[in-house]
Amino acid sequence: MDGQEDRYAWVGPYMYSRQIVAVMYDSPIRHLSDLEGKSVAVRVGSKAETTFLEHSENGVPQVQNVYCLNNLNDVITALRNDYVDACAGYAAAVREQLRNAGVEYRFLDEDLARAKLGVAFSKGSDEGLRSKLSDALDEMLADGTTARILQAYGVDTDKVLGGEENE
Repeated sequence: MDGQEDRYAWVGPYMYSRQIVAVMYDSPIRHLSDLEGKSVAVRVGSKAETTFLEHSENGVPQVQNVYCLNNLNDVITALRNDYVDACAGYAAAVREQLRNAGVEYRFLDEDLARAKLGVAFSKGSDEGLRSKLSDALDEMLADGTTARILQAYGVDTDKVLGGEENE
């Protein structure tokens, strides 16, 4: 929801989206600060691209090169072939691509960035409908439905449902 809060009527957040950094499993890179002077691959037009090129998040070091590639498959190929020291993007998408490529990887413990995810409605839309959706999302969170759905896709529920304390 970041940056768009005033343009819409929002329900949520119902979870948090994580931007992560992945490295090869045996990489000496352990923390975001270890990326100083390194090369990173990202997808063109992504939040990760903006974060590295514009230093839009706190704690992001100055890397030597940011390779902006057309798709996530190319980003993963760059990491797998040691063209870059790390790659970055949305956690679930990067995890799935790395798994499909058979790459032994690990994520850095620190997230590159986090964003609140919610449902956008036009300003002035039906408040009753928004309230019903909010109640349903709250109920799904409380009874574990949201966690079960996310776990089925391999998502780290502690991090995406963790709320403000993980920001």
